[in-house]
Amino acid sequence: MDAVTSEGAHAAALASQVTVTGSPGVQIGEKSVQVNISLSSQAPSDLQVAAIADLLAERSYGRQVIERALEGAGLSPLDYRLDYPARLLWREITGDAARKGRLEALLANVSIADAALSGALERRLDSAAWYQCRDPYYCCFFGPGLKTAMIDRAELRRGLGDLAKDEYRVLVVCGARGSGKTHSWRLIEHLSQRGMPLAGHKCIRVTTHAWGSGTRVTSEMVAREVADLLDVNVEAMGGSELLQARTRKILTLLTARYPADGVLRWIILDGLDREEAIDADDAKDVALPLITKVADGELPDTRLVITGFDPLWLQTRRATAFEAIPPIGWDLVRAFLADTSAHLGRPVGPGELDALATTVLPAPASVHSGQASLPGVPPGLSGIEDAVVRLVRQEWGPGAPRAG
Repeated sequence: MDAVTSEGAHAAALASQVTVTGSPGVQIGEKSVQVNISLSSQAPSDLQVAAIADLLAERSYGRQVIERALEGAGLSPLDYRLDYPARLLWREITGDAARKGRLEALLANVSIADAALSGALERRLDSAAWYQCRDPYYCCFFGPGLKTAMIDRAELRRGLGDLAKDEYRVLVVCGARGSGKTHSWRLIEHLSQRGMPLAGHKCIRVTTHAWGSGTRVTSEMVAREVADLLDVNVEAMGGSELLQARTRKILTLLTARYPADGVLRWIILDGLDREEAIDADDAKDVALPLITKVADGELPDTRLVITGFDPLWLQTRRATAFEAIPPIGWDLVRAFLADTSAHLGRPVGPGELDALATTVLPAPASVHSGQASLPGVPPGLSGIEDAVVRLVRQEWGPGAPRAG
């Protein structure tokens, strides 16, 4: 676990950067409007800007509100794709506003249409202050409100770092069903945010989950979706050729027309092991050529992450790293809680750690914690990680009492 400052220092740093007060009026046209959002002269960190953007996206403002807020902050609506998904749009807007020193004015203008914004902003930033990490690859909590946890996954974290440094170009993630292979995307998404190592890279994800239950996904469908998300035109093909030949032609066109603009692209293929969605031969027909093309540099400046792909199918292991996901059991939950408590400056003893871990998962027979597992923790990785987030925030989050 990376070294960090204490929770108290986090909160103090946050308070010095973003405060909610009774600020002076802001000039909107010929009117002076009283607002209650104020930023200090110290520039907010990337973490705070991201938290503000996520909050604004969640509050679902209409186009007119966004345009007026931009104009009031001295930003031109013409500089933005207002039809973008809200989260991406607000990430871009708040990033620009922060760099130009106009974030306070932007928030003030939004608050004219949303009187509850200041209170929501204060709560969101308070919740974002309780956990920070210096090495984004090893963050244990991320996402809006830091409500997503990732237990262990040391090989994934190390593998993504190696891919970013071009030590490898392909990462194959394998594990049992429900082990968290699809969950890997959340860390990649976190790393691609503003101020993070993959910021400015183009990250696309093609998952067999997207087609819904009952749909048989083919190699051609996956290949075409990859090309579409990368904005590479592979035009429609006739239906007389065999499926494998059509897939091969799409990948050939993708290679021939691939962008050479120096932008690093990440392709994430997910769910290729879902037998109810895709046949093994289809999975191999699209994945194996992509692995070879990325590993050999035929698709320049590209990294490929594949989840749910059997390593025994590989024809080459050049430039390829692997992650075998371990099952998340009581021992890993306990280790995660130990690291997190130390990270937050809230160290606890072995006996208390045993008891806390047992509220999430049953303890091994060799451990006598005297604590029963919570009956409300559902099975599966998501249930475990949700329970861990609730436990950590309750024990060591904002407002939690300190021992002694």
